[in-house]
Amino acid sequence: MMPMTKVKLATTDEIPEGGMIMRNHESLFVTLAKVDGRIYALDDICTHQDAPLHEGELGVYDDNPYMLTCPWHAAHFDIRNGTVEQDTPWASDTTTYDVEVQDNDVYVDL
Repeated sequence: MMPMTKVKLATTDEIPEGGMIMRNHESLFVTLAKVDGRIYALDDICTHQDAPLHEGELGVYDDNPYMLTCPWHAAHFDIRNGTVEQDTPWASDTTTYDVEVQDNDVYVDL
């Protein structure tokens, strides 16, 4: 297993509250989401059929602000830990990454 590398992917101002952006680092696509001022990072590619998760919606599933709904087939992922909800058995859990904010910069352990 390769050691993780802390990479600056964005600034806090680039990620809207309740929204998402996508960043690419060395062919790894990462969704950055902000809920209640905290930033979360997870793989941008859906585990079902490779949909771009950053094009999905936050908070529409059960009015849960931490649930990301895939734009293609409505799989539901918890952005805090990557788990897929039980009502979407066609997808599997996704990878999440540790996030650290220093001043205005968002670093992700990749």
